[in-house]
Amino acid sequence: MVASPSSHSLIRITLYHIAVGVTVIVALSSTVTYYLMFREIEQHTLERLRDYADMRSTLQIENLLLSIHKSEIPGTIHTVFRPDGRLVADPDYLHNIDINRQDIRIVDTKDRRLASLLKIANSSDTFPVCGYDFINDFYYALSRPASSGWYVSSTLSGQLVRAQAFRPAQWVLLAGLASLGLLMLILAVILRRQIGRPLNTLMTAIQSFSAGENYVVGTSSNANEIGHLAASFNDMVQKISERDAALRVEKERNRALIEHAEDIISVVDASLVIRYISPSVIFVLGHAPEQYLGRTITEIVHPDDARALKLALINALPDLPIERLEYRIQHKDGDWRIFEATGANQLDNSAVRGIVVNSRDITQAKQAEQEIIRQREALYQREKLAAMGSLLAGVAHELNNPLSIVVGRAIMLEEDCVDEETQAVVQKIRVAAERCARIVKTFLSMARQHQPHHTPVQIRQVIDSSLDMLAYSLRTSGIQVDYFSEPDLPEISADADQLHQVFMNLLVNAQQALADAPEPHLISIATRYNRNRQEICVEVSDNGAGIPAAILSRIFDPYFTTKPTGVGTGLGLSVSLGIVESHGGTLTVSCPPKGGAIFRVCLPVRDIALEPEKPEAISGESLPARKRYLIVDDETEVSSLMADIIGRHQHHIDIACSGREAIGFLEKTVYDAVLTDLRMPEMDGPALYSVIQERWPELAERVMFVTGDTLSLHIQEFLDKTQRPVIEKPFIPSEVRSKLAELELPIEKVKD
Repeated sequence: MVASPSSHSLIRITLYHIAVGVTVIVALSSTVTYYLMFREIEQHTLERLRDYADMRSTLQIENLLLSIHKSEIPGTIHTVFRPDGRLVADPDYLHNIDINRQDIRIVDTKDRRLASLLKIANSSDTFPVCGYDFINDFYYALSRPASSGWYVSSTLSGQLVRAQAFRPAQWVLLAGLASLGLLMLILAVILRRQIGRPLNTLMTAIQSFSAGENYVVGTSSNANEIGHLAASFNDMVQKISERDAALRVEKERNRALIEHAEDIISVVDASLVIRYISPSVIFVLGHAPEQYLGRTITEIVHPDDARALKLALINALPDLPIERLEYRIQHKDGDWRIFEATGANQLDNSAVRGIVVNSRDITQAKQAEQEIIRQREALYQREKLAAMGSLLAGVAHELNNPLSIVVGRAIMLEEDCVDEETQAVVQKIRVAAERCARIVKTFLSMARQHQPHHTPVQIRQVIDSSLDMLAYSLRTSGIQVDYFSEPDLPEISADADQLHQVFMNLLVNAQQALADAPEPHLISIATRYNRNRQEICVEVSDNGAGIPAAILSRIFDPYFTTKPTGVGTGLGLSVSLGIVESHGGTLTVSCPPKGGAIFRVCLPVRDIALEPEKPEAISGESLPARKRYLIVDDETEVSSLMADIIGRHQHHIDIACSGREAIGFLEKTVYDAVLTDLRMPEMDGPALYSVIQERWPELAERVMFVTGDTLSLHIQEFLDKTQRPVIEKPFIPSEVRSKLAELELPIEKVKD
């Protein structure tokens, strides 16, 4: 007889219910048995603990202490303590308790069991008392002997009581499990015969059918429906699993790309409210994504950028990328970061429903770009200044020769003039010529590249020289200069050229600060000597707008300037600070409340070693013995002036226009000294000096150079190498005579 599908289902349901029922019965019976046994053992334990505690309360103290070690119930702990918490006896603290002193307190033991017993004893009115402490899991019985007033307790761990109750109940549980196992075995056999075999038959039929074989399952088989359902279910599960696995891989890939990208990816809705922002915002802006969710994107950007960003996002069309945007967002540290953003309108995409914005931090790139622009501009300014300096140096050099003639002839004319009126006119010419000479020399000293050379310097002369250079510029700018200097200022050891550069920079800065200021325009210079600190302080102040407090601390930074492009390079104050500090001084700036800026230069006054006295300038009234001089210069007027200054009537003087002509003179005549220009056609001064060193080495120690070009690097290197005296054009007669005296030629009195 073959059972119908409905009968087979009924059999399976019946077997299932039988198995469940047996399992429930076994579990309930085991639980009830265990509970009853546990309650009985628990009650019995409490009664015994109470009897023990009550019995010990009637014992004498000596017997009570001796009975502490005896436990009628295994695991029971007997304890004796006072109402004030001092421990009298306890098996765990027998070695620490002194029966006479009884100085161990329960609170010092940190024992939770003893602390709980003390609390129960102090809160109970009647004794004996027994119960279960749920917090510390132990059973207890407390009694109080009337003779001593002590508390006697007996405690037993709850774990031991449960173990005693579990031993009888486990046999019932094992019997139930054995019955359940037997029932499950019978059920497995039935299922295998009624379900497993039909399913195997169906699987074989399905495989055969898939292979194209004609295999017909008998109509009496009950596995046809089950097999088709199982196959359909398995096929569905497999496809769903494959699709879910592919989706998980894709989702994980997208999540990894978004969360580990350096860019910030955000999604805003039609109201420009941020609905999603990638975790990279933590590393870029320092805030967690939760700080931005629910806020409009225009709230978090710089107020000046909000309008442009809002219009760009609102006007974005679907399926068209949003063009490049730049805006600023504030970092957690307070700085505003520049971002470059692109995006796409995905409001119509049901999977997104928003505008996707991809933002990249370009702050460093922008700063680098600005730095490149600034350095390029600074380089352009330096090149322009270098070219202008070279041009002006060439002009100054060309002026040196005629200026030397004007200055020298004016001085000599003044010396020889006897008419007072004519002498006054000549004196004016001489003063103007000397001022021109000082300006040219000052300019050449500023432009000259040389190592700092400290000599005794009068600070007033340096400031006077700087004012001479800027006199015309200050006057035409409508600037009044108020100059005060204390009398008898001591000399300082310094490089005059470098200090001149410092004061030129300060005066030019003051002049530029007054360009846009209302009149009157005033520059004040005050020079004072602080005897206590042994330093000279020079204050250069103006009545302009002053320096904003925000940039006051950066005013001496290299290349930092507040001037428009092309006006300044930002190097003047930085270079000035370095020069002053190299002299051991300080350069500071302050802005008084009334306006303007005050630059204060303080330079130390040190002991200056006395230089050996130089020979007095040779005048026309006291001339040395007759000497032979060779003057070499391609400018005949300059060489003629030099001959007149030396005294062509008192000495033998030959003039050569080039180095080659000078060699011809040297081959015929022995000279006491040679004065040669450095820049000449055919053979210049260095080449002539090399020939003299080779052919007339004793004369090389009496060669003096005359030049107006001290800017050329090779000329300066040549002068530093030879260490020969140099007369710089434009020169004055006293300077020429002093330099000749430095050659230490044998001097004899000239006979009239």
